[in-house]
Amino acid sequence: MNAKSVLMNIIFDKMLKLSPAARAKTSAGEFVNMVTTDVNRIRFFWFRLNEFIYSPLNIGFCFILLFIVLGHCAWYGVLTVFLFVPLNAYAAELQSKFEEKQMEFKDARLKLMSDVLSGIKVLKLYAWEPPIQKRIAQLRERETTELRKANYIGIGLMESSFTMCPILATIACFVAYTL
Repeated sequence: MNAKSVLMNIIFDKMLKLSPAARAKTSAGEFVNMVTTDVNRIRFFWFRLNEFIYSPLNIGFCFILLFIVLGHCAWYGVLTVFLFVPLNAYAAELQSKFEEKQMEFKDARLKLMSDVLSGIKVLKLYAWEPPIQKRIAQLRERETTELRKANYIGIGLMESSFTMCPILATIACFVAYTL
């Protein structure tokens, strides 16, 4: 929680020091997005840092043990694992594309909400609530559609790939070992 507070403080300090020209280039939605989404990404990176360090060592150690036990038949399992790498890379790229679109819609919606809140008197005076509500609902629907697509890719393709890969690698090793 401390890291999140520090990062949010840094963003707010930087936001206050921006020149008016620089502030005009960045919408309020982008600032809110930085504070909510990007700060959490950076925070979770620190929690996952040890996985980046120890995972290659773990994988290497497991492959060595696999080669000791199975001999040359272990290559079939390794090959099966490497065949899934392009599929996972494609799925991650697709998911990232949908998340970027979702963030664009989220930024637009947050900018509109900020504009609505700053000009609420004018909005009420001219009775523009229904068209503004409709516009916000449209942006929210587009945002959730992209989020849904990203989740379908993440859950459907990537999770099934992560589940199938070790099973198929094990089957490949057993088949090669028994033949």
